[in-house]
Amino acid sequence: MGIILNRNYLNLNIIHISNMLTKEECIFGQQVSLEEGQYIEFKSFTTDKLTQKKISDKSLNYFEDYFLGFMNANFDQDSFLYMGVDDNGLIQGVPIERNTRDKIQKLLSSKLQQKFNRKINPEICSVNFLKVSECPEDYYIIEFVIGSHPKKEFFYTRKGSSTVYLRDGATNPKIQSDQLLKEIIRGRKVNRLTRESQELKDQIVNDKNNIDLRYQLIKILEELGDAKSIAGHYEKIIQIRTNKGIQDSENDSVRMQLAKSLERLENSEGALDVLETVQDKNNDDFKREKSKILSSLHKEQEAISILESIVENNPQDYLSITQMGLMYYKQQSWIESIRCFSKALKIEPRYRFAKYWKKSAYHQMLAKNGQC
Repeated sequence: MGIILNRNYLNLNIIHISNMLTKEECIFGQQVSLEEGQYIEFKSFTTDKLTQKKISDKSLNYFEDYFLGFMNANFDQDSFLYMGVDDNGLIQGVPIERNTRDKIQKLLSSKLQQKFNRKINPEICSVNFLKVSECPEDYYIIEFVIGSHPKKEFFYTRKGSSTVYLRDGATNPKIQSDQLLKEIIRGRKVNRLTRESQELKDQIVNDKNNIDLRYQLIKILEELGDAKSIAGHYEKIIQIRTNKGIQDSENDSVRMQLAKSLERLENSEGALDVLETVQDKNNDDFKREKSKILSSLHKEQEAISILESIVENNPQDYLSITQMGLMYYKQQSWIESIRCFSKALKIEPRYRFAKYWKKSAYHQMLAKNGQC
């Protein structure tokens, strides 16, 4: 079938999955050479008095749990679920007729596309039926193969369920702790971003003056919270632009981008230092950014003064007026805060942000006066 197993895990020569259980091994009551672990699961179930429909339903229900566990944990190589083999590796087999085998094949494809919280390419999974010899009836081992796949920053679950199965060695535990799941996803995201950042760094080594590559890297470094590296790349961008004959005053936009990046990373002091290197300090964007940073440093009055100078030149600037309202809000100056939000809403009545904070300031004022 062409899918190759990892030799290190099985401690065997690299072999075809069709040879995982050889014809010689598929003998009723014989012990297989494989062992359960991170990538292999054995499952037996009593088939006495089970109809073919129940055998089909039961095998596919078992498949769901283990499929989810393998999909959420195993990415680097294929995983295998063997039904009709007990926990000790003894072959029992499943009495399964041809029509039932065909039914399982068909249902597997639709299940992959409809049963889970995300559609899954049917090609990632296959089912094989391995004939068990020395049995009075037609017994088979049902072999489900879950292929290797890219690591995702989410978990596969059944539709409408928050229960996550996550393969751990030879077990398939349920995880229902939101905090633990978030930590696992965060870890996966950090690993991905670290890998992507290294790939970009390698490209930059060979193309040092490529500004686009540096901006791509800066975006990833922001998610990783690496303020020092971000500053270094912005400085390099300014240097590259200067070497191309761009006037230093035209690099103000780059300095503004750096300041905003540092402010998003809560490095307000560093952001303020960068803003001081901007040459055009009369620009409204510069003033808004500086007022925002000053506010984060608990210097609301200085920030308000800057915004007032903007509004003086542009009385219709409802965004700056709203920002002033937020700063009065932080100072618990409820009346001034409400006035600013009301003024902004008079200019732009549909501005929901101002509506929300006006309502909040009003409730805070009533609570302070014991009227709420």
